Amino acid sequence: MDMAKTSDSYQHQDEVTDVIWTLLGRGYKVYLFSTENSDNLLQEDFSNPGLVILTSEMPPATADLESHPELLDQATLWFTDNPVLQRWVEECGMRQMNLSENPSAPESAMRIATLSELGILLDPTAILLGDIVGVVDDFSRNREKKPLVIGVGGPPLSGYQKFSLELKSYLQDGGHDLVELLELTHLMTTTEGILSSGADSRPSWLNLEEEQWVSQHIFQPMRSGSQVYIDRAPEGFPEEFSNNFPLYINREAVLIVFAELLFIPAVAEILDITVLLEVSPEETTRRLYEIPTGERFDPKFTKQYLKREGRVYRQYLRDYRVEEQATLRVNANKDLAFIFSEGNPAPLN
Repeated sequence: MDMAKTSDSYQHQDEVTDVIWTLLGRGYKVYLFSTENSDNLLQEDFSNPGLVILTSEMPPATADLESHPELLDQATLWFTDNPVLQRWVEECGMRQMNLSENPSAPESAMRIATLSELGILLDPTAILLGDIVGVVDDFSRNREKKPLVIGVGGPPLSGYQKFSLELKSYLQDGGHDLVELLELTHLMTTTEGILSSGADSRPSWLNLEEEQWVSQHIFQPMRSGSQVYIDRAPEGFPEEFSNNFPLYINREAVLIVFAELLFIPAVAEILDITVLLEVSPEETTRRLYEIPTGERFDPKFTKQYLKREGRVYRQYLRDYRVEEQATLRVNANKDLAFIFSEGNPAPLN
């Protein structure tokens, strides 16, 4: 994998780090190199038996090929945007095909792909979002003229905000011209809010007046098939809620509503399609404590989570029968990939 330009920004470095850990976690052997500045590789602090760092210039010298014959293996997939290295890989592949007993077989040649193609291969979210667009198309085909509402929710740091943004993009690419987002996180109790208000509390709106305003000006007009246009949030609402405006919802629109504890009666009744992101207690703990992917940590942190936020979230799932009501359940245990949950997923929060 070509590490050229990975030092352009801290965000880019973090993204590449996540990709490398994802590959290693799936059992791949990874060779890192750079076609621009090999000094960047010396700054990497990776340590894994499946990782090899090549600091020499590319294409690889004879010494590197003798030390690492896997570089010329037919099963090795190269990722680089460098045209010189791409030509070298292609030439090596052609030589292998000429020496092969069955040169017409595609597996007899070395393979190469760009870094952007690597992102697609590692991100099954694209496939899942495409499937969800298909569900929305089927649902709305014979639907009366009023907005279609999709609800997205999940435990702390499950990625429901990111998921909702990506779903909006896919819906627009799929021909849905008007897709709006409505985040209710800051108007509802989160798991932390429930903990601070008492052990017997249940998910609800933080403020009765805010609930009434949202119901009167957004939910009720939508249910009746009326258009909704609101230029700005009312005074006194949380500042973060203002990011939803201006909000325009016509009768053919798709509205994506998202929040941590979304499936409460005040909201669940307006949702047509619901998406539940599922994350194991261990993975949620890693994210809450900002523990790097792949790094081992003391199980006591998970136990602490299960005594607090995790306990509240499991109560929420049980009290509101969230798993039974969800239209789609999504395994969100991997930072870079959302996939449909299959069978019995890992124990949930």
